[in-house]
Amino acid sequence: MDVLLISVIVLLMFFVFPYVSSRFNDAVNDSHRIIEVTGDHLCVRQFAAQRILKLRGKSLSVSDIIRIQYATQLPQGICVSLFNKSDAAVDFWVSELQLKAIQSTLRKACPLAIVERT
Repeated sequence: MDVLLISVIVLLMFFVFPYVSSRFNDAVNDSHRIIEVTGDHLCVRQFAAQRILKLRGKSLSVSDIIRIQYATQLPQGICVSLFNKSDAAVDFWVSELQLKAIQSTLRKACPLAIVERT
C-alpha cells in the first residue's frame, strides 16, 4: 500500500502538477487576457483571478489615456501604469515574457500617449 501511495505522489509531482502549473501560467500571462481593446475602450485585468476567469476588469477610454509608464523590473514583474487626463492611474503587473506584446497592444491602442520608463 505504501508503494502505491508513493507511486501516486511521484506521478503527481512529475506529471500533473507541472501541467496544471503551465496552464495556470498561460492563463495568467496571456496578453489577450491582460488587455482587451474594443473600439474606444480598453479593458485591463489587473489581477490573476480576473485573467484566469476572464472577469471584467477596469474599463478605460483609449482617448483619455495620456501617459503609459513602465517601471523597472521588480521581483514581481514589471509594473505598467496607465494615466488618464485627471492624472489617475491604473497599475497592473506583467511578466517580462509578455512585456513586448503588451507594449505593442498599448502602442496601437494609444498612439498619442507619452511612454515613460522608470
